[in-house]
Amino acid sequence: MNRLVVLSDRRTALSMSAALGVLALAVWLASGSMAPYAISQGAMSRETYVGNIDDKHFEATYLMLRGKDRSRWEWSVVLRRTLYPLLSYPFMRAMGFAWGGFVASLLLQLGAVLAFAEFAARRFGRYAAVAAAWLLATYPGITYWAGLPYSYAIIVPACLIGGILLWQLQETAGAGRIALLSLGLGVLFLGYDLLPFFAPAAVLVLLWRRHWKGVLVSIPAMLLPTLANAAVLAWVFQVPFRNKNTSPYFAIVSAWLNPALSDRWAQYIADLPGLAVGQFFFSNFLFLPAVFVAAVLLGRIGLKLRLARAEIALFVTIAAVFLFNNLAPHYKGVQLRGPGMARLYQPLLVVMILYVPRLVQHAASRPAALRALVGLVIATAALNATIAFGPVLGNPLASYLFHRFYARYPADMMLVNLDKYGRRPLGLYHGPRELTPRAQQRLEQRQRERATQPAGREEPDEP
Repeated sequence: MNRLVVLSDRRTALSMSAALGVLALAVWLASGSMAPYAISQGAMSRETYVGNIDDKHFEATYLMLRGKDRSRWEWSVVLRRTLYPLLSYPFMRAMGFAWGGFVASLLLQLGAVLAFAEFAARRFGRYAAVAAAWLLATYPGITYWAGLPYSYAIIVPACLIGGILLWQLQETAGAGRIALLSLGLGVLFLGYDLLPFFAPAAVLVLLWRRHWKGVLVSIPAMLLPTLANAAVLAWVFQVPFRNKNTSPYFAIVSAWLNPALSDRWAQYIADLPGLAVGQFFFSNFLFLPAVFVAAVLLGRIGLKLRLARAEIALFVTIAAVFLFNNLAPHYKGVQLRGPGMARLYQPLLVVMILYVPRLVQHAASRPAALRALVGLVIATAALNATIAFGPVLGNPLASYLFHRFYARYPADMMLVNLDKYGRRPLGLYHGPRELTPRAQQRLEQRQRERATQPAGREEPDEP
């Protein structure tokens, strides 16, 4: 058995171990009453953790797999996302929904980061591996989801593994291996709705290479798992694909197929530049996008490192989805346009976490440039840590960035819920605490301030 490159020398192994340790701590401190996806949204208290208001929809998938009565799960709108429930099922059966889901999520995060760092070490070098590991160890996009036993916990791991597969597609010659890599992407699409991002990017990479046979085998291989999953859900469990969660997709496609002239279109176009900038930065919590922009400028001006085909293809595809969503003719129902849905574009992480470590490795022979880039990586990791550990720190900036990532509720919602539920991770949370007079005063003040703001929607109908 080949030894992991990231563990093959003492220095790299120590750095990797420290990064994974920080990540594990960050995930634990984003659980219990401090899970950002719960406390920055509408929250509800369960026995051992504070969940999102849609908590029952996620537990329903577990109940479906356990063969429980249909009345306990058939109404859930997230049943189609089966990858995480299947992977976490043994843990949930052994440890319960909350603890089993947390352990499965933690292992997924650690495994995906280790796999990505190992890929970076083998393909680019050890500097790249260490840079990637530390940028991911404190990445708030992991801790936002990972502390809860929900299917969203697989979003970042699926993106990271998808990035590895996409990179290999730009280098692989054999049609058989292309089919296997594409099938792997297709399996990842069962975790979250990543198909619109990664599938076109994979096809673009193969078209760029003029690998026509690869295109022909890649498309059906990527679609096969989704079609099989939909068939099993429909025929075995009588679960339709279309529900409140997927209806916006149909609405947008219908709007494009049946465009109607509207005075709103001019406003959509006028809003687009500012919206694009906001979605770019807030989809990945500000600091990583900022260092990516700096890295691209350094790569173009001084270090002469261009974006790779896989990076360009994924960036172009995500930009196309952004335009498709935000320039769609007006349609009724839940809107996927506007500043509140930055989280849809979180797969931009892959472009950033590929290019920045590559540039660090590329600068290895230029000490001054390497020191500057290492400094940028350290600063970014440190700033990200203030957000990833934001709930336990009570950081108002974390509350704001979580809000900009997914703006269903006011920007101070995390702080309000921390006052209400306290700061206790999984294992230490056993229900809402009795508020201190000061906390009660802060909570009442925030509630008065929020009384004048529009209420957030509490329907579990967004993708």
